[in-house]
Amino acid sequence: MMPTCGPKNPPMPTSAPVDGDDQPAMVATSCLINNYNYASYLAEAIDSALGQSVPFDEIIVVDDGSTDGSADLVADRYGSEPRVRLIRKTNGGQLSCFNAGFEASRGDLLFFLDADDRYESRHLEQSLDRYARHPASDVVFCGYQTFGTHSQRRIRYRQDRELGCGVAYTLEYGRAIGNPTSCLSFRRRRLERMLPLPLEEDWYIRADDCLLLGAALAGGCKLFMAETLVNYRLHEANNLYGSRPDALARYRHEVACRRVIGHYAAQFNLCRSRVLPLAHHEFTTCRHPDVRLLRHYIKLAWRAPLPVLRRGRMIGQMLRHWMACRPRGQASTRVGTRP
Repeated sequence: MMPTCGPKNPPMPTSAPVDGDDQPAMVATSCLINNYNYASYLAEAIDSALGQSVPFDEIIVVDDGSTDGSADLVADRYGSEPRVRLIRKTNGGQLSCFNAGFEASRGDLLFFLDADDRYESRHLEQSLDRYARHPASDVVFCGYQTFGTHSQRRIRYRQDRELGCGVAYTLEYGRAIGNPTSCLSFRRRRLERMLPLPLEEDWYIRADDCLLLGAALAGGCKLFMAETLVNYRLHEANNLYGSRPDALARYRHEVACRRVIGHYAAQFNLCRSRVLPLAHHEFTTCRHPDVRLLRHYIKLAWRAPLPVLRRGRMIGQMLRHWMACRPRGQASTRVGTRP
C-alpha cells in the first residue's frame, strides 16, 4: 500500500481541546474514509470532512482496490490539500481499510466515515465538546439522517446518554450498542487495544460491528450524542440498509461475530465465569439505563455462577441504581443494538 496524496509523514498539529481543565490538553484528530468503487460519492464525503467548523488535522482516504477511478479522483482533486492523504491497497474489504487507516493515522481521536456518507459541518466540533465534558468516554457516536431513496431521522435517545461499559453484556449476548460506521469516533488509546484485527477475510462489509464489539470487550465507555450529525446515504448499492439478509447470510454474520468475540476474549483474558459476577458493577457505569437494558442485566446476573442469594443481591443493586437514575425518556425512532 502506498500513500499517493499529501506528504508521507506530515507534522501533526494539535487543534482541539478534549478535557475540561483550565488549560486543556490539545489533541490531534483523524478522519478515516474507507472507499471501494464509490467515485460518484467520494468527493462529497471528503468535502464534508474538509468543511468542518473545527478542522480535522488529517483526512486519510483508504482506497480498497477500486476499479472506477476513485483513487485517481482523490489524487487529482485533493493532491494540493496537505490534510488529505491517499492510501491505495489491493481489495481486502472494509476491515482491511480500518486496519490500514488506523496504522497510517496519528490522531488522538479517530473518526470513521464511509465514502458514500457525509458529515454535517459541526460534527467534529460537537464531538470534541462531548469528549471534553465526558473524559471517561472512549467512544462517542451520534444520530443520523438518511437521504437518497428516502429520508428519516434516526436517533436513539432525545438527550445525550452515558452508556457505560459493556464487557459482560457483549461477551454473553454477542451484541454491542452503537450506530453505523459514519457515526462512530474513538479515542486512540482504546483502538490501540483493538486494531489491527486479523480477521479481514470475514469482514468485507459491516466491519463497524468489529469496532463496536472490540470497544465493548476492551472496556471502553460509550456516549450517545443526541444530535443528528451524519447523513447516511441510501442508494441501490447499499449492502444492508432496508434489506433483510437471508438465513445463510445471517448465520455467517453471527459466526463472524463470534470469532471476533473469541479473538478479543482471548486477547483480554476474559472468562464468562469471572465476568458475569461483575454484571451489577458494569450496569452502574451506565448513568441513565432504560428498562430494556435493566432486563438484559438482570438476566446476566441470574446467569452468574454464584449462589442464589448473591445473585439476588446483584439484582437488588441494579434495581436501586435504575430507580435512582430513572431515564427521562427515549425517542420513538430508537435504533436497535448492533450487531
